Amino acid sequence: MRRIVMLGLALVAGLVLAAPAPGQTLKIGVAGPLSGDQAAFGEELRNGSTIAVEEWNARGGVLGKKIEILWGDDQRDPKQGVAIAHKFVSAGVAGVIG
Repeated sequence: MRRIVMLGLALVAGLVLAAPAPGQTLKIGVAGPLSGDQAAFGEELRNGSTIAVEEWNARGGVLGKKIEILWGDDQRDPKQGVAIAHKFVSAGVAGVIG
């Protein structure tokens, strides 16, 4: 799980190199079933993402920008997933893991 999260963050880092986002932080969206019948998977996703971001930020972030996680609980419902995607777009996230 941790490897998947690290690969996702590496992909986001590549996107940042292609089109740097303005501001002091790099916003990354993490979406998954944080509640409901699949909450155990969501908890693993949350823990892995948090550890990966803490490690990246301890190294100075990405291009000197600290990473900030925006959480989205889709409750394993596609309609919730669409709402979270809209939330992430309006918040200006650089990429999404989930």
